[in-house]
Amino acid sequence: MKDTHSLLSLCAPRPVFLNGGIQDSWTDPYGIYLTAAGATPVYELLGKQGLVVPDDKPRIDVSYISGDVAYRYHNGGHTDAPDWPAFFEFASKYLDGR
Repeated sequence: MKDTHSLLSLCAPRPVFLNGGIQDSWTDPYGIYLTAAGATPVYELLGKQGLVVPDDKPRIDVSYISGDVAYRYHNGGHTDAPDWPAFFEFASKYLDGR
């Protein structure tokens, strides 16, 4: 993690959904996770929940969407298709039925 957590912190307190795939190593999915974790203190400072991951590290095909920063690490490559259901569930918390 270099400075991407600082960039993500600029989004606070807005909700953000991040994702990555196992076969998408060039985008560094674990680094994306670390970015979300690094921005969490700023979300908390603003009265929001950042990334909530009850596991030591993110598990494959598990959606971490209970906080205002969401993360999903899917079994696949450079695609967001496996993550759409999790994104819609996450976004529905903020869209008030729209």
